[in-house]
Amino acid sequence: MRAWMCAAAWWACALAGAAQAGGEAAAPGRGIVVLIGDRGCAAAIELAGRTECLIFVQLERDEEVAAARLAAEEAGLYGTRIFVARGSAAAIPLADNIADELRAPPGGVAREEALRVVRPEGLALIGAERAAKPFPPGMDDWTHPYHLPDNNPQSNDTIARAPYLTQFLAAPYYDPLPQVTVSAAGRVFRVLGHIAFKPREEPHMNSIIAYNGWNGVELWRRPITPGIMVHRNTVIATRDAVFLGDEKSCKVLDAATGALEEEIAPPADLAGGTFWKWMALDGGVLYALIGEQEPIDPEVRRSNVNNHGWPWAPLSKGYNLPENPWGYGRDVLAIDPATKKVLWHHRESEPIDSRAMCLRGGRIYAFRFGAFLTCLDAAGGKVVWRRTAAADPEVFRALGRNLNRQDWRTNFRTAAYLKASDKALFFAGPMMDKLIALSTEDGRVLWQYPYDNFQLVLRDDGLYGIGGGIWTDKTSRVLDPLTGAVLAEIPIGRRACTRPTGTADAVFFRADGGSVRIDAATRRPQYVSPMRPTCFDGVTVANGLLYWWPFVCDCQQSLVGAACVGPAGDYRFDRTATEAERLARAEGWDRVQPLPCGEADWPSFRADSASSAHSGAVIPARAELRWEAAAKKGVMPAAPAACGGL
Repeated sequence: MRAWMCAAAWWACALAGAAQAGGEAAAPGRGIVVLIGDRGCAAAIELAGRTECLIFVQLERDEEVAAARLAAEEAGLYGTRIFVARGSAAAIPLADNIADELRAPPGGVAREEALRVVRPEGLALIGAERAAKPFPPGMDDWTHPYHLPDNNPQSNDTIARAPYLTQFLAAPYYDPLPQVTVSAAGRVFRVLGHIAFKPREEPHMNSIIAYNGWNGVELWRRPITPGIMVHRNTVIATRDAVFLGDEKSCKVLDAATGALEEEIAPPADLAGGTFWKWMALDGGVLYALIGEQEPIDPEVRRSNVNNHGWPWAPLSKGYNLPENPWGYGRDVLAIDPATKKVLWHHRESEPIDSRAMCLRGGRIYAFRFGAFLTCLDAAGGKVVWRRTAAADPEVFRALGRNLNRQDWRTNFRTAAYLKASDKALFFAGPMMDKLIALSTEDGRVLWQYPYDNFQLVLRDDGLYGIGGGIWTDKTSRVLDPLTGAVLAEIPIGRRACTRPTGTADAVFFRADGGSVRIDAATRRPQYVSPMRPTCFDGVTVANGLLYWWPFVCDCQQSLVGAACVGPAGDYRFDRTATEAERLARAEGWDRVQPLPCGEADWPSFRADSASSAHSGAVIPARAELRWEAAAKKGVMPAAPAACGGL
């Protein structure tokens, strides 16, 4: 009883303090908060009233759990904003790094367990102790749409390794296209475009939305220019800011709130215009391709597309023009983002194709089919070397012509088709009729591979060329980056256009149903069947986690929406459950009368513990409605069960 009274007194004081708290002591406005020992849910109900947080309450005794649930239900918050579970001070039944804040009375939870549950830079308040959690070493960001400005979608994160456990599943279930994703310091930023094929995708059209990368909670959103092409390198995430280029300037947004902090807009006569076509941030310098205005694509809102996927023709007015209308400019600038001073400026006589621009090792590479390939020194803007069609016809014959392809087999024609390492440039993608590698030293051709539908991930163990689909070449290849020699053949290709991405131990891409994981150690394909990666982003790798994002598609899969997994660590997948250790019995369990179930009943999710989804019920040829019941407003009903006439 004394422990109960001490905990109750502590929560009363905590409530009074929280009402007056500000700054770091206050709960986050949005996120997940864990309250240990909040009997009666008084603190949870108060917190829900002044924030938008989801609140998890853990209590030790069955009667406490029942009372807390009743209080939350009477407040209209149970199952939507407040969740209550039974547990001990030694263990909280939540994923690692899931909570933004944890509060507990003295002795209410083990310190180590509290810090396991709280995310990096989250806060654990245990009695009078305030424990903060730093970012662990090895955790990587995904700052540019292709990870870094070299356009190689290979993460440097050493934490996101197999095997995996679910981190979170979150709404929305569907999002419009096109889309790009970047991430820094535990936040994820999604830039969403102007094409929706069903009304369900429309609420997020023409938006940039920030999410908590640890638990999927939406942090903020703001509109962007309707119809602007977002599938390009014009968004960059940093710890404190998001750089977002559009037709007028580069907006600098506060990463935590989305507030517009400032705009970067060099003089139009110097920059060749005001439209930002490409951006990169490296060494504290912002690099940009800026130029003339380009077409704003009319919004696409359709409500009559009933088949899975979407129509490639027509996709949108701009996407279905004979040639790509987006991303061309003549002027490359280096800008100090702190002072907005232009550090140097380079102008081409013909427009650069921003899909073939990248930055690596202090050099910027820029290309235009049939015209030039140039290398600029990022420090000063000087031309390091230059190849032109007139002076180097053999190089440009090898590079070929612009195929201008776009369909479900190749990916969207807005995709980047140039990637860089320190020693080689790799051209591959919808625009290319082959895979070709050129030297970063002088632009000479190193090697060519005749296949025309690779998507690339460059890893330390080789250049992974993921084959072009289950209907064409079902083989992926690992090549030597400098010679093109085939190091391995993997008997699987990607399903359609979805781009691959790489983790420390694997390469991910879309399977016929779900996702493929090529294990880098064995080079054997494995399957992650429930969800598929989006065409534009693939699997995003950041914050020690792997993310699958919402899309427009109705593909055959078990999960839609946002899905996130993290490393399982020492979790025992083969652990045997025993009743003595795991079975929790409520008081009076032995007095519950059995409920008879027959072959025609459906007593649990998917019918039974084997998820057979099978019933022996006989369904008449003609059926009529017997009864119906409306769910409580704002509550998503669970899957139905039927047994014993109930």
